[in-house]
Amino acid sequence: MKEQINKEVDVYDVVLTLWAAKKIIIIFVIISMLFGAGLIAFKPSAPYFSEIKVEIKKNPIIFNSKEALVSFEKIFYTQEVFDSWADDSNASINFEDFSRNGLVNRFVVSKTSNKIADFIYQRNYAIIRVKSDNLSIVSQFYNYSNYVSTLIKPDLLREANRKLNLMEKRYKDRDMNNKIIIERFSLIDRYISRLNDGFDILEIKPPTIPEKADKNKLLRTLVIYALIGFILGSFFVLLKNAFQARKNSKQIS
Repeated sequence: MKEQINKEVDVYDVVLTLWAAKKIIIIFVIISMLFGAGLIAFKPSAPYFSEIKVEIKKNPIIFNSKEALVSFEKIFYTQEVFDSWADDSNASINFEDFSRNGLVNRFVVSKTSNKIADFIYQRNYAIIRVKSDNLSIVSQFYNYSNYVSTLIKPDLLREANRKLNLMEKRYKDRDMNNKIIIERFSLIDRYISRLNDGFDILEIKPPTIPEKADKNKLLRTLVIYALIGFILGSFFVLLKNAFQARKNSKQIS
């Protein structure tokens, strides 16, 4: 019981000590926040980003809609496709600006930074993230994405027909009155029919307005440095108080 009372008294004494030296702690907090603000001021400005969403249309007959995104990504990063689109649209963007491969000392390596655009998979959709505050550049990536979406049908038709042939071989000697088998054939057949009729599996959403990747960075940084200043100030006050108490106890003895 005595130990608990002593602990409560100690905590109370610490709070009183810190409160008595609040001006010193506030000075530490202000200096720390100014230091944090200075670090941000001297850092390069954060880039602007815009996002183009590549979404799979809701359609119950699509048996594996993820294939559309895979096919889209493959065509999106094909230089011949880009060059064909760029020639017809007088584009100012270059394939090298967002290609995943680059030349370093005459060797082809994978790029990890300094790309204008990135293709990012999400759960049921993908995002083309464009690093620019220039609406013209963002608009060109949007137009290129729409162009790519028109080219994926041959790949999807080819894959669908391949699966249809595999199923025909697999169920060749089986009873075709089986409801499950009939439903599988019907599903792929309707899928192929819809593609041939001009159905677009993907929908390219208009780009978002360019904005900084981290709009709250300044506020968050100031809060963190304010906390650091409070901790340093509190430590300084308690350390100073401990030395003073030790000095007084020596003088008394």
